[in-house]
Amino acid sequence: MCRESLIAYLQTDQKEEDKERIRQFVTSHDGELLGDLKADIDEKLRDVKICDPAIGSGAFPMGLLRELFFCRSAIEPNIVEHAADIKRHIIQNNIYGVDIERGAVDIARLRFWLALIVDEKSPEALPNLDFKIMQGNSLLESYEGIDLSKLAVMSNMQIYSPQSNLFGELEEEQTNIVYTQTKELKDFQDNLKHYFETTAHEERTNLRKAIEDYVRYTISYTLDTHKHGEERKIEQIQLSTKLTDKQSKAIAVAEENINHLKEAIENIQKMELPNSQFFLWHTWFHDVFSRPSKEGFDIVIGNPPYVKEYVNRHAFDGFRETSPYYIGKMDLWYGFACHGIDLLCLGGHLCFIAQNNWTTSAGAKKMRNKIVEDARVLQMLDFNTYMVFENADIQTMIMLFEKNQTADNYGFDYRIMAEGATKKDMLALLNKQIHRTIYRTQKFSRSKYANNLFTFSDNDLIFDKISENKTYLQNDEATNGIHTHHNCVNNKIHRQFPDLEVGKGIFVLSSEEKESLNLTTGEESLIKPFFSSDEIFRFYTSNKNKFWIIYTDSQYKNNHSMDQYPHIKKHLDIVGKAITSDNRPYGLHRARESRFFVGEKIVSLRKCVERPCFSFSDFDCYVPAMYYVIKSSRWDMKFLTGVLNSKLVAFWLRHKGKMQGANYQVDKVPLLGIPLPLIDLSLQQPIIDLVDEILTKKKLNPQADILDLENSIDRLIYNLYGLSEGDIKIVEGF
Repeated sequence: MCRESLIAYLQTDQKEEDKERIRQFVTSHDGELLGDLKADIDEKLRDVKICDPAIGSGAFPMGLLRELFFCRSAIEPNIVEHAADIKRHIIQNNIYGVDIERGAVDIARLRFWLALIVDEKSPEALPNLDFKIMQGNSLLESYEGIDLSKLAVMSNMQIYSPQSNLFGELEEEQTNIVYTQTKELKDFQDNLKHYFETTAHEERTNLRKAIEDYVRYTISYTLDTHKHGEERKIEQIQLSTKLTDKQSKAIAVAEENINHLKEAIENIQKMELPNSQFFLWHTWFHDVFSRPSKEGFDIVIGNPPYVKEYVNRHAFDGFRETSPYYIGKMDLWYGFACHGIDLLCLGGHLCFIAQNNWTTSAGAKKMRNKIVEDARVLQMLDFNTYMVFENADIQTMIMLFEKNQTADNYGFDYRIMAEGATKKDMLALLNKQIHRTIYRTQKFSRSKYANNLFTFSDNDLIFDKISENKTYLQNDEATNGIHTHHNCVNNKIHRQFPDLEVGKGIFVLSSEEKESLNLTTGEESLIKPFFSSDEIFRFYTSNKNKFWIIYTDSQYKNNHSMDQYPHIKKHLDIVGKAITSDNRPYGLHRARESRFFVGEKIVSLRKCVERPCFSFSDFDCYVPAMYYVIKSSRWDMKFLTGVLNSKLVAFWLRHKGKMQGANYQVDKVPLLGIPLPLIDLSLQQPIIDLVDEILTKKKLNPQADILDLENSIDRLIYNLYGLSEGDIKIVEGF
């Protein structure tokens, strides 16, 4: 990663014929290979700006320190004799890092100090890294919702400048230009530079105070500017002779904002700087973002933290409320990728090792679109099911992007390991050796991948044929199954509440539990048949359910909402302490629309081994969140069941859907992405007849052999999609 990102940086703006020379130089450290490029490359090595926004112990910046040192050693004479000075120069001028954990920052600083000590010929004072490797929340450059990215120049701030429209109503906030503090900013930058080298304790203390005082002042000034804007808003509204309700509410909101900003200003004066709440990228690292025509880092590198919101909601605080990159079901590292691209200068490079499921995850939609709009993919090395990190059960890939908003219809280096690969295969992949790995130059089109999953294949012509003149399921034709939060009492709940027996139904009841409640006719209306994998198979669903669900929605959040259902109320009150639903005390967490569960429908299993599983039913069938439900009036549901269970759709989902290793992950996005033929009922009938035969056989024996019938359906579907015999061989050979 360190070497590839450095090569990409050094190759920027170079002639195609020179790029291979640069790669050979970085890998061999033979300066003679550069020829007349030597001076230019040496200057680039001295000027590069590198950052790890989640530095941890500093592994990647340390790797780049090593790469930079060896590359400069190959160019500059007698550099080995001055190794410590060169490393000191690299640390001071080229490398930056941020981490939210103070302990990680301390470890990273220690590693850089040790890297200097080993080359010192005599003891030297160590540089101060307080403003090079820093604590902070890399994803937030704001405080209390106020943008702090302009502190370094104090300009283009969003403040309120009251203006009225023709009806006397206040317009939206206007942009005002605030003066630039050139002298103070220059002093601040000089202090930061001097702080790195100073060894005198008193001088260092005074410099730090001056640095922090400047930052406190600029933050306070920004907050105070917003406070004055709110005050002017109130003054403008109060010019009216009679206040409307809308104006009174606006004044109340403004007064609340003023009090909040006053408190924030007071907090800033007592706050430790820097801290874990936010990070002032454009202030602390102003030297990086003030380079003429090169604002930002040349390389952003790292292994960002993998955090799901449902696991650690607190980690998303601030980011959730202020970032344009936030989306439900995302992982926090997607935010690091998007923000990392923003931190780059134009033509800069981002290199991350992270989870490989972002290419098809619904929560990574904004990250994918960020890459489509603002980046060029240079390399993707997918380790597939091989676990790179021994202590983490996580599938990963290395990705290398260039900040580039214009390149289109280009090729990039794509590599993916085969299933069951070993460490030897992983090393072969990194070195581009043929060893249980797929290598290809993958084509990338911005229009093709905008708002779409990133799926890559060398069979694009077949996929184009499959999707030609087809239609797709709409958002309102598919839904996830019911989220109860807890069907019944599990071991964890029992440990917390020993009086609740393991297995006791909460929202889901066994037939015996249902009968024991002695439900009234009115109460029976809330009890629905609940199905699971015991009854749901490919093609066929048995109507002999063993469980029942208390089907309640958000209308049952009120404590008295269940009063007319006394027996159900009594049951839910007994297990109530175990209910964690958003709609407690009596509502399911996510009930979904009931129309999906009645009449003809298709139930789709989310996680499928070997092949996708779609099951037809024509009776009331309520299912859990491990399923999706499809219901549409545009097709006969039996016809659609045949299409979705076909080899062709399995082929599509394997290459264009979402996979977890060798298993299919048929979530809503992949479902809505399946190309479907919209044809007359008469043309659907042959497939309907074959599905009817399958259902008849399965009803008599769920394990019945239906291979011949499935093959007949497959042949009909190949014809519907216009596949040639050659195409069919590829589909059936996947």
